[in-house]
Amino acid sequence: MRAYLDNSATTAPCLQAIEASNRALSEAWQNPSAAYASSIAINREMDDCRNLILKKLGGKGSIVFTSGGTESDHIAIAGAMKKRGARLVVTTSVEHPAVLRNAENYENIQLPVNNACGIDLDAFEKVIKENENIGIVSCMHVNNETGAIFPIEQMAKIVHENSQALFHSDGVQGFLHVPSVDMKDIDLYSISGHKIHAPKGIGALYIKNGIRINTPVVGGGQENGLRSGTENTAGIYALKAAVESDRFDYGSVISLKMKLYEGIMDIFPKAVVNGPDPKSGAAHILNISFPGILAEVLLHALEGEGIYVSTGSACAARQSHPSHVLKAMGLPGDRIKSAIRFSLSGYTTEEEINMTLEALARQLPVLARFKRR
Repeated sequence: MRAYLDNSATTAPCLQAIEASNRALSEAWQNPSAAYASSIAINREMDDCRNLILKKLGGKGSIVFTSGGTESDHIAIAGAMKKRGARLVVTTSVEHPAVLRNAENYENIQLPVNNACGIDLDAFEKVIKENENIGIVSCMHVNNETGAIFPIEQMAKIVHENSQALFHSDGVQGFLHVPSVDMKDIDLYSISGHKIHAPKGIGALYIKNGIRINTPVVGGGQENGLRSGTENTAGIYALKAAVESDRFDYGSVISLKMKLYEGIMDIFPKAVVNGPDPKSGAAHILNISFPGILAEVLLHALEGEGIYVSTGSACAARQSHPSHVLKAMGLPGDRIKSAIRFSLSGYTTEEEINMTLEALARQLPVLARFKRR
């Protein structure tokens, strides 16, 4: 048996998504832009996926298929800035690199967060009011390292009441993971398939009705001209199946998370949560520091027992620099170096949590005897 607790990095494709992908590859492989009946049927299935995502979001707009969250973020930010001819992008300091690296192409204000990865709405409103020529404001729905849930509903309202800017949210860790929000003020919202049990290489961008952006992805004009390139029909079929078969129950997942958290605190009372209180953060993410123990050492000790966790964002897993999220929260270096992220899914079992706690009970006392120099 193994315990996979790195679901914020990627999730295992569900059986329904695999079967749908195989059906597309074997039966629906024709170019969806062609005029014959089989291609029209493929387009109908793609539209069914769009409508399903819109229903889950509760938004009124359109869905553009992309290769994943990174491309969705890029189209949203670059497309908005190109259309509006603006100079300034406002983000938080803890965004995913897909947002921060795009923002670097423009003037960028990065809003600070507190030591629980929370944002001050009054300070946010002040920034919006005091700065002209803001093209877009981008704030993630759920932080991928700490599980902090941002008040995107209120932030979007503030943006529209005080500026002409668009509001975008990176919803990669939010979609199907946290209770839905009112989308009426959210102009753009990014989704990634492989975070919700679809394969890698498929994602989507929600665009609210009436919003116009100039795409940075030009070519044959697919996806209403916003994302050229022949559509990944196998990925789209799989994405639809994954959304349809979603089994993420917030109450069940947070119950497992709290069992994990409480078990860790019993085993290692010096452990410290990084981010919001576990009960108020996203159900599937728990970031904890184990003072005196290097996270990388603990990660490999757990791996040796068949348990898979991470030290932060998968994008930076093989890089030596510390987490920009924990650093932006003002946490000391030793605490950052001892931080482990546990991330669950709707498929996580109580047996996996028990297995993890048993392994931690064996490994932590041993590792705590070795002092770092």
